Amino acid sequence: MNKHIEIISTVDENGERHFQEVEYDPIQRKKETERKQQNRRDKYSLPLSKDVRSEILRRCEILRYMGDDGISSIYYESTDEELLENYAWVLDKEHDEYLADEFVIKI
Repeated sequence: MNKHIEIISTVDENGERHFQEVEYDPIQRKKETERKQQNRRDKYSLPLSKDVRSEILRRCEILRYMGDDGISSIYYESTDEELLENYAWVLDKEHDEYLADEFVIKI
């Protein structure tokens, strides 16, 4: 089996960054990614509802503000199809901890 290693960076509750080497199978990861994407296609039908489209855009805006370079600078110009293919992952439960609630900035 062809295994690869990636470095995972996490930040603990004290703000300290930790790095961990994780072994993975790239073929299995690709299959898992494709399965997740198909689940999103099944869950969110086209055209996207106004609420789903607004929530994807809202979460993308938060991630852009936080410096996520996985969000294009022109994400808000995306069609429903492009939002579903490129950004629907922001609706996954694993991102709810940071993105589900209102995003407030205090200066």
